[in-house]
Amino acid sequence: MSGVGISFGIDRIYDVMEELKLFPENISKTSSTKVVFAHFDEETQKHCIGLAAELRKNNISCEVYPDITKKLGKQFDYANKKNIPFVCTVGGNEMQSGVYALKNMEKGEQQQLSLNDMISFLTKN
Repeated sequence: MSGVGISFGIDRIYDVMEELKLFPENISKTSSTKVVFAHFDEETQKHCIGLAAELRKNNISCEVYPDITKKLGKQFDYANKKNIPFVCTVGGNEMQSGVYALKNMEKGEQQQLSLNDMISFLTKN
């Protein structure tokens, strides 16, 4: 059944907004995500999902790297491209000990923190 209507189309609206410079200049340079969880395999990825849930309960925006097959370097590159300030690396040792490596991507500094310490640290920074 045919219909009758009118629509300007999102692509045309976007083009006009871009031409009129209505988008903020730094929109692509910022990320609301504070930390991304980097992992080594499916098991550690599942553990990261639980950690992310705990951070989100404390109003800390975070992501778990979605792909299982990517090497750690690719996961760090992902954080850099999205301007995510911290990366938490989770491997088998971290899962057993409950102490995680949290790296400040801007300064290059890394510290070992428990989940509660990480929540406190990320809430303050």
